[in-house]
Amino acid sequence: MDKKKLGVVVAVFFLIGAMFFPVVLYIQGVPIWWVFRNVKSLEIATPSQLIIEVSPKAPHNIGEEITATVTNSSSQLPVQGAEVDVTKDGTTQKVYTDANGIATFQYLGEVTVVLAQMDEIKSSDYVAIPNAPDAYVQGQNNAIISAVLPTTLGPLFTVLFTYLLQGRKTTKIKRQRTRKKKE
Repeated sequence: MDKKKLGVVVAVFFLIGAMFFPVVLYIQGVPIWWVFRNVKSLEIATPSQLIIEVSPKAPHNIGEEITATVTNSSSQLPVQGAEVDVTKDGTTQKVYTDANGIATFQYLGEVTVVLAQMDEIKSSDYVAIPNAPDAYVQGQNNAIISAVLPTTLGPLFTVLFTYLLQGRKTTKIKRQRTRKKKE
């Protein structure tokens, strides 16, 4: 096999591996957003002025009371009057923080997204509830490794075995030629 064909074969196997990545994640029970949770756009990567903390991070019942605490990132003080947007399935509920920077709302179900914002201060980063407890993602490190390994090692083994099989074919052909010459 010449180098061009080999390059095409390698590229095809890497593409096939990349297509199986979401399938392996699904089988392992890992949501795709969890794998890429730390990937942020350049706009979001700048430090936000508002910090929002939600408690509990993984509620068990719809209607359970959630407490959101909003603080200013530079002063670490609570922010009064910040708008906390609670969104589920495209429907947004607005609540406002009190003098202690606390806003309460009811858990709407999976996945509820919370954002704090206020005039002339940068918004907080989005917070998703539930915050994917380890039991849900089956231990994030193990799940990511079990998803990445098959997609990367599969094509590598395929290329390796292709080379090994190629070598066996050429050896057989050489042996046959040698036998014919001896006869």
